[in-house]
Amino acid sequence: MLNDLKQKKIFKEPIFYILLFCFILFVIGINWGLPSTGTWQSDSFAPDVPVQGLVRGFSFGYYTKYPLVHQIVLSIFNIPVLIFAFIKSLSLNGFDKELLKELIFHDIRYLTTFTIIDRFVSLIMGLFIVYLIYLSGKELFNKRVGVFSAIIVSLNPVLNHYSHVAKVEVSYIFWAMLALYTLIRVVKFSLQDIGRNIWLSLVTIIVLIPVIALFSPLQSNLVILSKFEKVYRSVGTWWNTNSNSVEVGSNSSEHH
Repeated sequence: MLNDLKQKKIFKEPIFYILLFCFILFVIGINWGLPSTGTWQSDSFAPDVPVQGLVRGFSFGYYTKYPLVHQIVLSIFNIPVLIFAFIKSLSLNGFDKELLKELIFHDIRYLTTFTIIDRFVSLIMGLFIVYLIYLSGKELFNKRVGVFSAIIVSLNPVLNHYSHVAKVEVSYIFWAMLALYTLIRVVKFSLQDIGRNIWLSLVTIIVLIPVIALFSPLQSNLVILSKFEKVYRSVGTWWNTNSNSVEVGSNSSEHH
């Protein structure tokens, strides 16, 4: 494998060192605030939220305001810890369901591990954001533009912050950049390779669009729509009341 890397000259590529720099930058302090059984940062995932969703199949009355797809991604990465907790719950008397609940929902060691895993998912997505920006710049212009674009975004303090925490901002940008890069490839090769164009178009339609659409869960959309309906009804009531009063006033003035 090392020989393959040398043959590809990956260590001579500037993007390799940019990503290495980003990894070091993002990983330093990733354990801040730990160990902990919960989260005290605004809008951050509680460590047991994806696990609760996974246990309940993200259905059967399960609701949270956070994006559904990202919860599924986090829960998949949390599965090894759940398997380990399940093994710990086994004894000579069989499976201890209450012990399993205690481990995954209350034990500080497991909840801290969930938090670390969720933060590393943000870190990985942050690295891919830098790499996708590099690829996009390279495809649109040239390699130099891609390198300088990656350097600029790697020094962005906002990306640095959100790559340290289990929040959704980095994941939003990751999926958006993946869709944008795919679109660039589709447009660039549309006149050169019809087969490749069709393939990338199918990837965009079948994979990326549903993923981005699912990123705003149906439950959240229903909540937003219900709130909008309340606002709409309130505005409608106010409008009808005031329009009627104006109409009555105008009629009375015409009468006099």
